[in-house]
Order: sequence, then structure tokens, then C-alpha cells
Amino acid sequence: MKKALCITLVYAILMTMLVFAPFTANADEKHTASTGDTVASGTTGDCTWKIEGTKLTISGNGKMGSYDNWDDNTAPWRIYDITEAVIEKGVTMIGKAAFCDCYDLTKVTIPDTVTGIGSYAFYNCTSLTSVTIPDSVTSIGDSMFFGCTSLTSVTIPDSVVSIGSNAFGDCSSLTSVMIPDYVTKIKSEAFYGCSSLKSVTIPDSVTSIGSFAFYGCSNLTSISIGKSVMKIDSNAFYSCEKLSSVTIPASVYDIHNNAFGYYDVVGGGYDIKIEGFTIYGYTDTAAERYADSNCFNFVSLDGKPTEAPTQAPTEPEIMQIKGDIDGDGKVSIVDTTVIQRYLAGLETTVEGIGEPIE
Repeated sequence: MKKALCITLVYAILMTMLVFAPFTANADEKHTASTGDTVASGTTGDCTWKIEGTKLTISGNGKMGSYDNWDDNTAPWRIYDITEAVIEKGVTMIGKAAFCDCYDLTKVTIPDTVTGIGSYAFYNCTSLTSVTIPDSVTSIGDSMFFGCTSLTSVTIPDSVVSIGSNAFGDCSSLTSVMIPDYVTKIKSEAFYGCSSLKSVTIPDSVTSIGSFAFYGCSNLTSISIGKSVMKIDSNAFYSCEKLSSVTIPASVYDIHNNAFGYYDVVGGGYDIKIEGFTIYGYTDTAAERYADSNCFNFVSLDGKPTEAPTQAPTEPEIMQIKGDIDGDGKVSIVDTTVIQRYLAGLETTVEGIGEPIE
């Protein structure tokens, strides 16, 4: 009798485990389905989503939801093996971390109704090979394509005015990038670790290059720096060991430590000068001072230019050059108001009507 009871109990336990097993699946487990099958669906912000086979379609009018890439608030389709994402017309915003860690994603379609893409949107999409950003988008957000190690090309439209920190960090297969003529800022680590990048042209619209912006671009052999760049931050081109020379325009008034001409070795922990590194620039400018202070070769270009700055311009002077005071990529009524106040000798502010200039 006891033996029969034990067998019955064991059988009951096994059946219970079978019934409830599907509800205890690991949250990180990937789900797959045959092509054409509707796997899952739901809502995201103002939009709806559905997965058919391995294709994700996002529809609606308005913004997608925003998510995180470090806690439980992740996109609901992240647990599925999606290979293609189609964002339909009407969607206006791709949310933060929307496709973060979608490792199997190879293709994405973005319509021209999208005006904004959140940071970390395609973070660690390691199978994504190319992407075209529509000209309705005005900025590349922080870490937007970070870790997209298979990304070989990206089309950035002329509408983009700012490239965020780590935007293309560790995109180790990216061989070329065209920076549009309206970009004014390349922020820190924007192209950090793009080890396949061979050449870069920085347009005349750019005024500053952030720290570590092109750090570790170990195959970079040539760069062209636009004539409006005023500041090159520390380590901007550090560990670009194949870069043997650089031409610096007269507009540059400030070059920070180790911006050019140095690299390190893995585990070395110290700076190594690139042998024979040469700076082409103008006498009595930041280019010559940087060459002298680092004992690099310096070649003067046509002597001293008549308008070469020898020190940093003041904040109001920078604002008059840019016109765009609040950094929103356009000259608005706020910008003109601040300039008028400055010319009238009144209190001037940097951020619209924010803090006074010190």
C-alpha cells in the first residue's frame, strides 16, 4: 500500500512540473518560430508590435516606448530571435534601448516619419551590417550603435548636426563614414575603437572634436580637419598608430594632451610616440605649440596667416561665430535675443535665458 502511494505521489509531482514548466522559462531564453507564424504581439508607447517568424513590425502613429539595457525594463521582443525589424510610416520616435542586445538583427528599416532615435537604440546589435538613417533625424544619440561589430557602413543624412558620445564605439568593422556638412559637434568617444576605419573627413561645420573621439582607430592613415574646428580635446586621435601626420588649420586654438602622435600597447600603461610624427600647420598657432611641447616635427604652411588666433576666443566671440547659442542646431529667436543683449552691453546668457556668462 505504501509503495503504491509513493508511486502515485511521484507521478503527481512529475505531472505538476510538466504543466508549470512553460511558465518558469528563463527571461533571457530566446524564442524562435517558423516563418509566417505570429509569435507574439503587444504595445510599445503609442505604437503596436508583432513578430511573424523572425520579423518584427512596429506600427502606429507616435513614439515607441523607451527601455533600459541594464535592468528588467527591456524591450518585450528582446527574448525573440528577430533578424529583421520594420518600422512603418507613422512612427515618430525609436525609443531608448529599443533594439539593445538584439544579437541576431541583421536588417532594419527606418521611415522618414522618424525624427528621433533614443540612446542605446541599437546597442550591441552584433549582426547588423548596414543601416540608413532618414534625413528627418537630426542627431545620432549616445551609444546608439555601440558594439555593432558587424556594421560596415552607415548613411548619415545632412540633417544630422550632432554625433553623440560613443555613438559608433567599438564598431570594429566600420571601414568608412561620411560626416555630414552640418554636424557641429563630434562628442567624446564617438568613433572609439573603430579599428577598421581608414580615413576620416571632418567638415568645415564642425567646431569641436571630443576627447577619445577616434581613440583606437588603429588603421586610420589619413584625416582631414575642417577649417572651423577650434578645439581638439585630449586623446582625440590617441592610439591611431598608422597616422603619421596631420594638418591642423589656423582656426584651432586649443589642442589638449595626447590628441595626436601617441599610442600604447596592450597592458603597457604608458605613452609611446609615433616615430617621425609630423604636424603641418601655421606658425605661432596651437599647431606649432603642440608640436614644440611634444617634440614632434613641424612644417609651416605659408608662414603666419593674418587672422590666425593665438589664444582662445571669449565665449561671446564663439557664439558670434556659431550663431547657434543654445546648441539646438539652428539659429532661433533665443539665439538672436542673446546676441542682441551682448551687443547692447547687457547681461548675456549661454543657454537661452539660463546662466550668465562668467
